[in-house]
Amino acid sequence: MVDLLNLPRMIMPAAFTELLAEALGELTPPADATDDRIAVYISGPGGGDWHMGVSEGAFGVADGTTTSPLVSISLAVADWREFVVGRVRDLVTQHANTSLLDPRALTRLQGSGERAARLRGFTGDIQCIVEDGEEDAEYIATFTLGGGTPNLTAPTTTIRVDLGYLGRLVSGEENVQNAFFAGKIRIDGDMNLAMGLMTAVM
Repeated sequence: MVDLLNLPRMIMPAAFTELLAEALGELTPPADATDDRIAVYISGPGGGDWHMGVSEGAFGVADGTTTSPLVSISLAVADWREFVVGRVRDLVTQHANTSLLDPRALTRLQGSGERAARLRGFTGDIQCIVEDGEEDAEYIATFTLGGGTPNLTAPTTTIRVDLGYLGRLVSGEENVQNAFFAGKIRIDGDMNLAMGLMTAVM
């Protein structure tokens, strides 16, 4: 399988997308896979729009936008870099020995008809902010459900999590409920949307 855990720091989104397409092409969709798409919008120099999903019995990635995606993911190039090849990637890999962009994890969103049906029941924008105290920085990704235009300035729900704690969550050392009640995850806005999404994708 294509190695997405050890990409060079300066890789550009288009080059990464080619590798992702190759990795997805090595996977076999389940029998109940739908034709729903996941859209990715990366803004800034070197960014672009892509969408991925199942077409003609195979996972794939295509350039450009798509109509009414199951989930849209919006982020700036600088934030994309931290999630894919930077500090977020490094810490998650260190704790869990996996990547946030493991192709098998990505296909969970639309690889199952049952999961896709649950996701279609939600509408709104969930903005996830990973706080990096060591670098005094924030890394932001916005997930839009319901096929609407992403609202990056006034999301329905905002979730904040410390970078160090994110690694423990991904590794399973901590669970989301405990993290929330301990104040390690802070949710503003529609809490039901955030909790519902977590339930739908688990």
